[in-house]
Amino acid sequence: MFGLVGGTAPTALKDGPMPLYEYQCGACSKQNTLMQSIHVKPGDTLCPSCGSSHMERLISRFAAKTYGTGDADPSGGTGCSSGACNATTAR
Repeated sequence: MFGLVGGTAPTALKDGPMPLYEYQCGACSKQNTLMQSIHVKPGDTLCPSCGSSHMERLISRFAAKTYGTGDADPSGGTGCSSGACNATTAR
């Protein structure tokens, strides 16, 4: 789904790839995911459902996959599976 920017549909990817933004309309309460340039200013986006300019950009959640020793631990640590928790010190 593409949103209207300044009353017109966005052009094809002439400026390169565009990010997706999530919006909620203040008039009809519908949520939309819109592909827009990063240069679009607040208030320039029109709701594709009702045409209102009262669109609020939402904070999107995304997932990222990292590879390496911390795969099982989302904090990036190695956890105890590597034996690090069982290390003993000489006394």
